[in-house]
Amino acid sequence: MQTHAGVGAAAALPRTPIDEAFSGAGSDIALRYDAVYGRARPAEGERRLLLAVLEEGIRTLMKHAHASRGRPAALRREALHWLRSETRTNVFDFESICEALGIDPGRLRERVMQQLGRGDRPAWI
Repeated sequence: MQTHAGVGAAAALPRTPIDEAFSGAGSDIALRYDAVYGRARPAEGERRLLLAVLEEGIRTLMKHAHASRGRPAALRREALHWLRSETRTNVFDFESICEALGIDPGRLRERVMQQLGRGDRPAWI
């Protein structure tokens, strides 16, 4: 298998018929579009990280749901603010995480708030 000459991810990509058709002067500079922009979804490691952040935020909120003072109350307020926020400016915003994982943020938010209101504590807490 012939590969592109270069550095990084593009160096390991197999040559395609399009690459062969455009081989010549300057072709080593051109990168395949899909190598740079083709990833619409996060890689598996990134997905696991986003899922861990989502789980930890919800777990923190549920664990400290009835806290009224001190560090537990501050953690509850912070987690509640994060869950209720509809901003998407940071990769770790609730809405951004849900979007990246293919989760409906409104539905998840609603379910968490229902459990929080009932005082239910899911088994995974």
